[in-house]
Amino acid sequence: MPSITTPTQLEVIPLGPLFTAEVKGVDWTKPIPSEIKDEIQEAIDKYGVLVFRDTKLDDDHHAAFAALFGELDDMTPHLKVGRKLRLPNPQMFDVGNLDPDGNLVTEADPARLAMQKFLDARTAYDDLPEETKEEIAGLVASNSMWHNRKLAAPDFYADIDPSDYNFSKHKLVTNHYQTGRKFLFCTSYCHHIDGMSEEESQALVNRLLAFASQKKYVQRIQWENDGDMIMWDNTAVMHRSTEGGSYLTKYVRDMRRTTSYDMGPEAHGKNDPEHPFRQGLNPLATKLRAN
Repeated sequence: MPSITTPTQLEVIPLGPLFTAEVKGVDWTKPIPSEIKDEIQEAIDKYGVLVFRDTKLDDDHHAAFAALFGELDDMTPHLKVGRKLRLPNPQMFDVGNLDPDGNLVTEADPARLAMQKFLDARTAYDDLPEETKEEIAGLVASNSMWHNRKLAAPDFYADIDPSDYNFSKHKLVTNHYQTGRKFLFCTSYCHHIDGMSEEESQALVNRLLAFASQKKYVQRIQWENDGDMIMWDNTAVMHRSTEGGSYLTKYVRDMRRTTSYDMGPEAHGKNDPEHPFRQGLNPLATKLRAN
């Protein structure tokens, strides 16, 4: 791993042998100075995932912090198709389990069971057998959020055919903009690999995911406090929520996310940057509105 070379004002504590770290020493009550931003950038480039405990950030300061690392995505396309938002700042993605009229959590929940799971896609690629690296070099995956959702909830999305919607095309092996490290860009969003049948594609995707999901490449991070923030680089790690426990059915979970665009030369993958499209629009809601 590259070392952090700038003079350090922060304490960066590794949480695992390969990646993930906790960062201490950020003064969240003030604007983040450029030298602190640079330290955080070096840390995220090295560790892939950073944990900041008990930040007490409100939505606007959360968004301002994220904007230091790239232009922010927002919910504007969802508003245009009539989605009602709970959060007033359109740069905040509502990823909790509250509906737009839900109540916020105001006291600590003693059963804080939920975790976030991350996978080091860089080291997983490094460790692939050479013949596998040769096999997947140059292959392009067609990715679909609706394929991913349908795998998770086939009955709910029974009437949705992912092939009816645009695919987001990215190479299975991509270069990290900041470090140049190669990483494996292969997730459950992969509907098929261009030039291969769906059956052949899924067999290869399953084989790659089985390799990359080995315990040595995976790190779990526990939420501890209201106001904890986890920052991760989607061009270095894979992410999923896991072990939701009582949050799935009993306790309110108020979680908010910002997303900074990849600003590197491979950000658009094999897609046309002049004709962007939004994967996250719910086709069920869009069809109902159109009707």
